[in-house]
Amino acid sequence: MKVISLPNDTHLLYAYVDEIKKGVAEDLTDSFFGKKTIIEKGKNGEPIIKDSEYYISISHSRHLVICAVSLNPIGIDIEWKREINEKCYPFINSLYGHIMPVHNVDDWVKLEALVKLLKLKLINAYQSEIDISSVYFEDINIDDEYACVVCNKK
Repeated sequence: MKVISLPNDTHLLYAYVDEIKKGVAEDLTDSFFGKKTIIEKGKNGEPIIKDSEYYISISHSRHLVICAVSLNPIGIDIEWKREINEKCYPFINSLYGHIMPVHNVDDWVKLEALVKLLKLKLINAYQSEIDISSVYFEDINIDDEYACVVCNKK
């Protein structure tokens, strides 16, 4: 496990794994907190650390699992950088363009991190009126092959 500490008692926990399987996020939080943690699901499927004051957001792509833990609400997303067919963007933007335009993988991870911060589901986030001026995004360079963003409220 590797840890990146950010301001405001926010920590990014990540590990490369051979296969993504259930329990990897709990292994990371167990190691970080030095005790057994239980991650439950909230009403929209968002992860919650049971009996903890910390918020958590989880993402994975290919061989990398990352968790953001913070005393404040947080969202994180990571994606392996790959070419996305240009024909996908008009469809994506027809759904989410009113929130923020998506033109590449870097934009996509921002959108997903925002959705996680707000505890929404991507499938119905397009129906929400979201003001992105109340949040900020921080690009995180974990690995040159991945795009990663943390989203916090201002």
